[in-house]
Amino acid sequence: MNERVAKPPVTEAPRRRAMDTIRPFRRDDIPEVIALYKEVFPVTERSGSGDLESYFEMAFFGSPLIDEEGDSLVYRGSSGDVLGFLGVQPRRLTIRGRTLRAAVCTKFMVSRRAGITAAAVNMLRSIFHRPLDLVLADLANDPARRLWEGLGGRTVLLGSLSWSRALRPARSLVSRITRRRLLNSLAFAARPLADIADRVAARLAPRRFPGPVAGHTAENLDLETLVTSLPTVCRERPLRPAYDARSLTWLLEVMSAANHPKPLRKLLVRNAQQEVVGWFLYFLERGGESHVVQMAASKRSAEAVLQVLLADAWSQGSVGLSGRLDAGFVGPLTSQGCALSHGPWMMVHSKHADVLDAILSGEAFLSRLEGEL
Repeated sequence: MNERVAKPPVTEAPRRRAMDTIRPFRRDDIPEVIALYKEVFPVTERSGSGDLESYFEMAFFGSPLIDEEGDSLVYRGSSGDVLGFLGVQPRRLTIRGRTLRAAVCTKFMVSRRAGITAAAVNMLRSIFHRPLDLVLADLANDPARRLWEGLGGRTVLLGSLSWSRALRPARSLVSRITRRRLLNSLAFAARPLADIADRVAARLAPRRFPGPVAGHTAENLDLETLVTSLPTVCRERPLRPAYDARSLTWLLEVMSAANHPKPLRKLLVRNAQQEVVGWFLYFLERGGESHVVQMAASKRSAEAVLQVLLADAWSQGSVGLSGRLDAGFVGPLTSQGCALSHGPWMMVHSKHADVLDAILSGEAFLSRLEGEL
C-alpha cells in the first residue's frame, strides 16, 4: 500500500522590515519636503508651492560654496515617506587668518508621524559628526535648544537678544494695537491722528528723532566695496565672514526671496575724511517695522553708523527698526534709546575652543547673513 506523504506547507521567506533612513537631500525630494513644510508650518508667508519650490531650489542647491560636507538631509520613514528635513547651508569664516568651514542648520522639521525626538537627534548628530569647524543656527526654539545642548551644542546668549527702536512713536503704538484683532478697526481709524502726532512731535522736539550726523555721509553700497572693506572695518573682530562677490550675492538673493516684496537698502557710511567707517543693510517696510540684516562699523564709528541708519530708516518712512544684537553696538544702541528683548536662540557647535570663545564672548562678527536664511 502506497503511503501519501504530506507535502510541507509552502512558506514565504521572511520579509526584511523596511528601516528608517537618513540620506542627502536631492532635487527630486523638493515636492515631498514642501509637503512636510506645510504640515509642520501650516501658516507661512510663502504659502504658495511655486514660491516654496523656488526657495528650496535657491537656498539648498544654488550656493556657489561647494562643500562635500554641506549636504542637507532628509529622513525617510519605513513607509518611504519623507518625515524629516534638516537644511544645511555652507559658509566660509575666518578666525585670526585661519579659514573655517562652517554650516548653518535651517528649516529643521520632523513630522508628528515620526518619532520626533529620535529622528531629530539622528539628523543633528549626523551634522555634528562631519569634519566642520562650526555649525550654527540662530532661529532655534526651546525644544531645538534642548536638543542642541543635549548633543554638546552651546547657547549664545548675546546672539539670542534683539533690539528695537520706535522711529514714529505714535504710529508704533497703533501698529502694536493692530496685532489685536478686536482693536483692528480702532487702530485703522487712529492712523491719521498718529501720523499728525508724530509730525508735530518731530517739529517740537527734533532731538528725539533721527537726523543727519555731522561729518558723516551715506551712499549706495556695492557688494565689491563691502567685500574689500570688511577686513579693515572689522579688523577688531577675531572671527568674521569671508565673503566673495558670488557668495554674498547668493546670500542676499536668498534673503530677499524670503522677505519679498520688501526692498533691501544697502548704504555705505564715510567720515569727513571720506574713509569707509561702516555700512548697513536692512529690509525696508514703509509704514511698518524695518529689519536690519547687517550693520558693521569700527568701535569708534559704531555710534555714528547707527545714527545714520536710524536717520535713513526715518527718512524712508519706517515706523520702527529692529535687528539682532551685536555686542559691538551695545553702547550705541543703549544711548540711542533702543530696547532689548529676547529673540530666537542662537546655537553653535564647534570642536575648537578659540572659535567658541570668540562667539560666546561677543567678539565675533556674525550678522543675520551668517544665520538661517
